[in-house]
Order: sequence, then C-alpha cells, then structure tokens
Amino acid sequence: MGKLVIIAGNRRAGKTTTCNRLAKDGYIYLKFDYLLDAFDNHLDELSIFDKNERHQQEFAFFNNLVNRYYEDAQNYNQNVVFDIYDFLPSEMLDLNKIDDVYIYYLIYPDVTISQIIDCLEKYGDEFEWNKKLSIDEANIQAKDIFIRNNIIKDECEKNNITYFDVSILDNRIKQLDKLYNEIKELK
Repeated sequence: MGKLVIIAGNRRAGKTTTCNRLAKDGYIYLKFDYLLDAFDNHLDELSIFDKNERHQQEFAFFNNLVNRYYEDAQNYNQNVVFDIYDFLPSEMLDLNKIDDVYIYYLIYPDVTISQIIDCLEKYGDEFEWNKKLSIDEANIQAKDIFIRNNIIKDECEKNNITYFDVSILDNRIKQLDKLYNEIKELK
C-alpha cells in the first residue's frame, strides 16, 4: 500500500530538498505553500475571515487534502509527500488521519541567531526568497526561525512526533540523508 508522508518544519531546513529527492523516486510531491497561496487568494477575495479563522480554514483545507491523498495512496498504491511550513506539531494532532500518516519535522534548534542568518545567506539558489533579504529582514527572519524552532522542538517532544535536527553545520546533510533513507524504508 502507498504511504503518505508529511515533511514539515522551519524555513531553510531541507524540506524541499528531501521532497524533491522523494519525487525522483516516484513520490507524488505536493508543496503545500503553493496550494495555500492559491487558497489564500480565494479567501482574500471573500474578505470574511479574521486571522484566527483564516488559519482554521487553512488547516481544514490541509486536512481535507491529506484525507483525499491518503485514500489515493491506499487505493492506487501511490506514495505521497507533503512539504509544509504552516502548521505546528500540536496542530498536526488534529489531522483525521494522524494515525495513518508519517510526520517528520526538520528544525535546527540548537543554533544561534547568527548561525541562522548565515544559513539564510548560504543555502538556496539566487532566485529564492532568502537571497533577496536585506540585513534587517534577515535578522527578523532569523529571530522568527529561532523562536519557531524551539516551539517545534518542545511540541514534538511533548507529542512524540519525530524531528530531525538539521543543524546548519556538517550534520545537516547527514540528517537529510537519514530522513530520506528512513522514509524509503517505511512499510
């Protein structure tokens, strides 16, 4: 039977890199950020939701997609991988298929803000968002990532959700390889 995998976590943590590798192995790859942008454009046209209601609608949309793709994974023996930034581990517990999908978070919790800034400058192609940041914007993003890393780590540990420490140092490639291999070996 097919598997449905969700790779979540912070910015510049290796989600897209890992999902692209899995796609080359035949996984159906859904970059939820793109789907969410389209969904949010629709919500903008409606202009009826406040920030909290909007987030609830976004999660409901995601939950619906997970349900549908899980059924396809089972019925058609397809492997599916979601790349997602938007939801914390505590929110993932509300998925209808929480017991049937594999969820992994990619974070780098034990690094400094300056190391995160270095990551924003170092990783990615020239056309990616992080390469267009000013120094002030990079500082703001790094602080947000630093805070979010700690929240994700705490919530993963509290809720027994697997996370990989893809620290910005040499460990990053090893951890992404380990995640890829673990997903490939899922039964």
